[in-house]
Amino acid sequence: MATAKPDHPVVLFLAWLPRHVTVNALKCDKAGTRYMVMPIAKFCPVVAVLWPQEAAKRFLDWSETAKLPGRPNPASDDAIMGEWIRNQQETVFVACPSIVEHPDRVESVIGRRQEVWGEDKGRTVANFIGDRDIDWSGGT
Repeated sequence: MATAKPDHPVVLFLAWLPRHVTVNALKCDKAGTRYMVMPIAKFCPVVAVLWPQEAAKRFLDWSETAKLPGRPNPASDDAIMGEWIRNQQETVFVACPSIVEHPDRVESVIGRRQEVWGEDKGRTVANFIGDRDIDWSGGT
């Protein structure tokens, strides 16, 4: 993946939200398309992201002066990433399917109730790779 997408972040985990993104990612996977461009959304899942060094630098530089969602105490890293994509017109790719699971069974830093752990489709993987052998060297 790092070789296929050397200049842009790649989202390695996608939940069932944002729904329009997940629907498109499922279609891409079914068609054998290994990457799709993350469309503009209020947030971008950041549970696991492959960050090329230059992209990470662009993000950090932007964050120094940007009006981050939730300031003065931003809590949603997903919303911050979404704002960066929108504000800077950055290209971020989504791996189709996800290669990282997020069972959501660890205490939430944003106050998610314990009784929903693992049951919230907005926080658990929508399309996990499982034991499939996939060639990630392909293009979009």
